[in-house]
Amino acid sequence: HKKDGFTLVELLAVIVILAVILVIAVPSIMSTITESRKGALASSAKLIASSAETAYISNQTLGIEKTIECSDVSNYTEEDYASCKIKFVDGKAKVTLIGQGKFEGMAVCGGTKEEAEVVEECPLTAVEKIENLFKTAAGANGLIEDNTIDKNIRYAGGPTNVKNYIKFNGEDWRIIGIFNVKTVNETTGEEKTEKLMKIVKDIPFSTTMAWDSSASGVNGGFGVNEWSQADLMTMLNTYYIGTSTTCNYCNSNNQENCTTSCSSSVNQIGSTYRGMIENVVWNTGAITYESSIERSSAYTQERGTTTGKGCTSGTYCNDSVTRKITWEGLVGLIYPSDYGYASTSGTDIINSAIGTTNWLKAGSDYWTLSPSAVSNYSSSAWYVCSGFEGSSIASGGYGVRPAIYLKSDVSITSGDGSSSTNAYQIS
Repeated sequence: HKKDGFTLVELLAVIVILAVILVIAVPSIMSTITESRKGALASSAKLIASSAETAYISNQTLGIEKTIECSDVSNYTEEDYASCKIKFVDGKAKVTLIGQGKFEGMAVCGGTKEEAEVVEECPLTAVEKIENLFKTAAGANGLIEDNTIDKNIRYAGGPTNVKNYIKFNGEDWRIIGIFNVKTVNETTGEEKTEKLMKIVKDIPFSTTMAWDSSASGVNGGFGVNEWSQADLMTMLNTYYIGTSTTCNYCNSNNQENCTTSCSSSVNQIGSTYRGMIENVVWNTGAITYESSIERSSAYTQERGTTTGKGCTSGTYCNDSVTRKITWEGLVGLIYPSDYGYASTSGTDIINSAIGTTNWLKAGSDYWTLSPSAVSNYSSSAWYVCSGFEGSSIASGGYGVRPAIYLKSDVSITSGDGSSSTNAYQIS
């Protein structure tokens, strides 16, 4: 009796056919699953952005000041998402969603309720990049944690020892460090504290400028040490950022008559880079002039309540300008404490030893932001001079190195910061 069945050759043929089918089908199936997961992640980001905007409008209406987290507006699970962040730009929510688990290797960077693109990974923000460097290779980059109550991350050391070059507006700038700063939305006025990167122009403007000027009958013609009304502040926050076509300045030779053009020595910031500058609250507390000032004391006084007018009368103290201890704006200058903490050779800001190994020491003297509290003058401001810091009349002519805070979503796209050629590139 003959038995029916498959021969070995037939079985092998079936196995080969099945294998071919699997080779063809599995990638297609996996691709479908991947695309489905991408769609789910993008939908989640859009939904979070939409819900966040609804919550934002509700809070604004009710006068509630509260940071909106992803967990407030979605069923956020750590099983699927490694992190979720919401940033509001003029009331519009932008969601960054990093996947894990079934969404491993997927991310949405700054997605809105209308559009959310899924990519493999989000570029590091400038702050994240420097924080990671501090954790993994602080000594090799010149990064330190200062001894202030805020424990800021800074660059300290000689100009060739720190790797903090960054390109901004097509020019060389340097990273001062990472700081918690109060930001103010220019449209809504909303305030919040964010961790931001502070940078400073590497080379001062070629023209020496007065911090402030005044008529000969006001403070003896030596200027007024209130930054919110200073001539230098006005130029930096109008012409320099491209909102004015007029660039005039004062120096020690033309007090009360700020008509000298600076357009040839000041390269305006283009609109793309202007959009990267955060509007922040700067500290304008005065530092009392003494024979010795430790940098941590300077830091505290900058954030204190003393103003630059401690005197009440006299030829050099007769202005009627109201002093403030904060100023809201885009472009400022370094603080005296910034210069102090950039040093690895000293802690006394008025001792020349502090400039021995200090990348912020420039080839020429230049202004800082802080007024100086002097007993019989209301026209003194701090400046960097020959390696240390001193107090001078606001009408004096010194170099200018603008300083700004970059917005929190500015990313570093390339470079290692080691030189002008290899400077960090941002977008």
